Amino acid sequence: MSLENDKVNKPRTGRGIGVPVIACALDPAKLEERKGALWGILGRATERVATADGYQFSFDGETVSLKELTDVISLEQKCCPFLRFVLTVEPGDGPLRLQLSGPDGTKEFFASLWPNR
Repeated sequence: MSLENDKVNKPRTGRGIGVPVIACALDPAKLEERKGALWGILGRATERVATADGYQFSFDGETVSLKELTDVISLEQKCCPFLRFVLTVEPGDGPLRLQLSGPDGTKEFFASLWPNR
């Protein structure tokens, strides 16, 4: 198999080969429903920090459970496969942290969905 054939067979998913498209796969009605659920959880963050390629949300563990966070990650990775999720569970009663990031443009995409609060 030649290198040229390998290039042809790789999916073109974005601006280049292997670069994921930064877009949600949900239809508009489902997107609105999902945004409500997502912001219902992220809106309970005790802290939101912008990072170089996304955002980090901190939770105290009482207002949002670990299960709620893993459930939202499971749902979001199906409709937004370009997102990278890092979930940190600190020892003891420490905070839960969810970092959302991805390729160039992810931060701006995410910010465009953020409700005006």
